[in-house]
Amino acid sequence: MKRIMRLLAVSAFVTSLAASPVAFAANGDNDASQPPGTMGGTSGDETPVQYLDDAAITAKVKTAFVVDPDLKARDISVETTQGIVRLMGTVDSQAEKDKAMNTAQKISGVKSLKDDLVVRGAEVSGQ
Repeated sequence: MKRIMRLLAVSAFVTSLAASPVAFAANGDNDASQPPGTMGGTSGDETPVQYLDDAAITAKVKTAFVVDPDLKARDISVETTQGIVRLMGTVDSQAEKDKAMNTAQKISGVKSLKDDLVVRGAEVSGQ
């Protein structure tokens, strides 16, 4: 019962975020490796219908993360643009990263994934 209540609360929260045009417009594209408007940009390439589809995909991915006890959903951010899902944040292990990627890939409507997840501890090992 506790899990169902948590799922309902998260779903309501995610839905309210996804329906906010201000959140989408303020998002922007901070990834210089992508052409403008390809990942979260506001170039106008995305139609209102596509925006709603992307919001639904984002909500489904976030919900799948919340209900999975092996994933720390609060540490993983999700953006969707034109069916491309970008996962960002920090995870505890490579296994958690793989699980997040596999879970997102299984969601209906996901065309491809962009992996910007960092494994804790791995970000300092390369220095």
